[in-house]
Amino acid sequence: MDIENLVSGIKNANVKEYIEESIKSYNSGSFRASITYIWLAIFIDINQKIEQLAILGEQEAIAIIHKIEKIRKDNNIQEMLSFERDILTIAKEKFNLFDDITMVDLKRIQEDRNRSVHPLLSYEGLLYKPSAEQARTHLINAYTKLLNEPNVYGKSVINRLFELIYSTIFPIDYTKAKIVLESSYLKSPKDSLLNNFTIAMLKQYLKEPLEFRQKNAIENTLKYLLEKERGKIEHIIGNKLPTIIDITNSYELLQILRLIPLDNYFYNLFDDAQKILINNFIKSCPPGNLDMLDKLANIPDIGTFAETRINYYTSRKELFEYIDEIPWGIPKSIRNIITKEYVNSDNFDLANGFARVVIATIPEMNKDELIELIIGMGKNRQVSNSFQAKSILHKIFNTKKFEDDEFMSIIKENDLENKLENLN
Repeated sequence: MDIENLVSGIKNANVKEYIEESIKSYNSGSFRASITYIWLAIFIDINQKIEQLAILGEQEAIAIIHKIEKIRKDNNIQEMLSFERDILTIAKEKFNLFDDITMVDLKRIQEDRNRSVHPLLSYEGLLYKPSAEQARTHLINAYTKLLNEPNVYGKSVINRLFELIYSTIFPIDYTKAKIVLESSYLKSPKDSLLNNFTIAMLKQYLKEPLEFRQKNAIENTLKYLLEKERGKIEHIIGNKLPTIIDITNSYELLQILRLIPLDNYFYNLFDDAQKILINNFIKSCPPGNLDMLDKLANIPDIGTFAETRINYYTSRKELFEYIDEIPWGIPKSIRNIITKEYVNSDNFDLANGFARVVIATIPEMNKDELIELIIGMGKNRQVSNSFQAKSILHKIFNTKKFEDDEFMSIIKENDLENKLENLN
């Protein structure tokens, strides 16, 4: 990178002047002075971004601006030095102005600046002499990772985005959610906002007990960002997710499993050993996750594990709870299990007790599934002779998915015609 061109990308006039001085010093071989000017540019840039956040109404920023004004008014040198020493920590921890990696690079600039201007930091009376490469690297890092970002997106903007996607009027349907997101800060996000908001969403999704709407909102937002900024989002998630998730924590593992149907990238983040743990967890997945398991069943590599869990380890209790929670939009794999469970009832009580689940599912079934249900009923007298068999057959008839003659023919073939009185 040609350092002479760095100045043109800086919008802040005060910061720009310091960088111009830094480049002049670099070109003249005064590398200590160059690093000192770089640090002054960083310090001014961060201060002015905190001022922007204060204007946006962020309370912590307002408090810091008031503190700075008091320090200036009192001419408190010690407080000035203390504030300068802590400025990077304040910028990162209070306002998320940059990430951990940038923090390391900026900290090095601060340390080299201190060595350049404080003789006591030199060892054994030797004058600190930074190299040309050090000064050049510091210039480039300061510019690319902080100074070329004219806008600031701190906690206030992130909070506004969460307020948007968590609101009760934010669409559940992805197509509509995408239209709303196209009108938000995420339409043309700066890298800092993209990084901080993505990380914040992942932490909330994996760690917090969110409601359905909130989880759905994060899923839709991540899907939107993966479509719009895939390379950047994959880089952010790839760097951060391994440090956020505890794969031995069942709750967190469940949440990451919910993200895998969103994009298979989430599964490919894990190494072979971790994938073995994930696959074993899917096979023994706790109750209450049938909808997620159905989505996983359609994904290569892990689909067979989800199918095994659905087909062999789904209990009647789990199906009752599922129907109560999701009374419509029941996926085919779950409908098949409900039919199988019902037609294999061992006695009248089991058949009668499970009829409510079947009746709730019938409107979701297609014609072939309904025929399979009727045939299964005809083969098991514990089912066909149960009290609720008539209600189930009437429910099938009332779906109007069969012509009357066709329906009666199927019923007679399966010796169930005595269950059909007063069809309407």
